[in-house]
Amino acid sequence: MSLYELPVIELSGTYREMGEAIGEGFREEIISLCEGHYQWTQTILAQAGRDYSDHQLTETIYECIAHMKSFSPESYDEFYGIARAANISLEYLFLSHMTDIIDVLVFGGTWNRYGCSSVIVCGDRTATNNILLGQTWDWLTVDMPFFCLMHRKPQHGIENWSLGLFCSYSMGINVEGVVVGTTNLLTWDAAPGVPRSAIVQRALNSTTADSALKSIVNSQKASAHYHYLGDTKGIGYGVESSVRHTVISEHHQGFYVHCNHALNAEIKKYENTSPDASTLFRQQRLTQLLQTNSEITVSDLKNYFSDCEGGELGIRQDNTLGIYSTDACAIFSPQTGEFYACRGQADKGLWRHIKM
Repeated sequence: MSLYELPVIELSGTYREMGEAIGEGFREEIISLCEGHYQWTQTILAQAGRDYSDHQLTETIYECIAHMKSFSPESYDEFYGIARAANISLEYLFLSHMTDIIDVLVFGGTWNRYGCSSVIVCGDRTATNNILLGQTWDWLTVDMPFFCLMHRKPQHGIENWSLGLFCSYSMGINVEGVVVGTTNLLTWDAAPGVPRSAIVQRALNSTTADSALKSIVNSQKASAHYHYLGDTKGIGYGVESSVRHTVISEHHQGFYVHCNHALNAEIKKYENTSPDASTLFRQQRLTQLLQTNSEITVSDLKNYFSDCEGGELGIRQDNTLGIYSTDACAIFSPQTGEFYACRGQADKGLWRHIKM
């Protein structure tokens, strides 16, 4: 299988059994991923001037795992199953949630990174009159080989598809048409709490966007995030959250772009640094591209996610600074029950089309 071919993993059973299937089937990949994330965590903490021992790192991880178990027992069961079958500790597996760890430990400081770009396009701006939602996932180039598409059929839960690393949820859609995705924000109030992946997983176990929204709002987050949601009603929701505060926007028409800085004044108060040049450029560029088209299609969004304008600051990242890449892309059409996903940049990845 080539780097740009997105693998599909079929899972069913209890959450513990699905986790064990992941851990057993991808033991070497998971260990390699966690080893790499441990090294990157140490590098980023050092760059931020944070001196933490492995013991302090482990204590922070234990606190986050406890929050995950309380908030989403299903997430914990799957997580436990992965660790058990991969024959690694829970705290070592939690390194797969590296951005949450860094946000908690670097709170009040800053660390440089290139980030994700997301869109909500309401039906009045699409060719089919159906809402479209989607994003790029931009992070470490070395993470790209670990991205996969997982099709879960839980014994007690809602069937869903998710795009992410072997041991985490980044974005997805379920058979009820509920869509959830996320991009990262930087705020000074990060603290041990529920990791991003567990928040997305629990939201995907909802029958409506409204109930998914409530689960996100009620979570004790470890770090700040923006979530976008939608379902078969054709309404889009944007949720900006620091750890202490959440602001919801509802979208019935037009489009909404969100990258990696707060757009709402209430959340801006919690940001620990001014938005960097990349997130500002991507916000402006993606808005500009969407404004030129009143009948947007899935193909259009693929092209927009491939846009190279701005070079290192732009939407499409290709090993920028020898570190950052667009690792994956996703586009959701909840009203038609369709999901499009690829590994790598939108113009390089081999897109998969899933029809519910």
